[in-house]
Amino acid sequence: METPLTVEKDIKDILNSIDQKLDGLNNIQVSVATLTTKIDQLQEDIREIKGLQYTQIWRLIWILVWTLVGIISTILLGAIAVFVLIALPNKS
Repeated sequence: METPLTVEKDIKDILNSIDQKLDGLNNIQVSVATLTTKIDQLQEDIREIKGLQYTQIWRLIWILVWTLVGIISTILLGAIAVFVLIALPNKS
């Protein structure tokens, strides 16, 4: 007849094992909270970057518009000056 197998373990060892597992869970919770905070910061940074890009795009558009206005006005003033010089008779 076989004797029943008995498993003995010190309660202190069992509690230490449970404590280590709980510490691991606590570390995971801290990591999740840290990651959540970092994700929130990244989302705010992305919003800020999008706003800056929008502003920069409009600045470039206005720079192009005023450049074209300057070029067109220079061409028109040059054409008017040439017309005036050619159309006016020489008074010498």
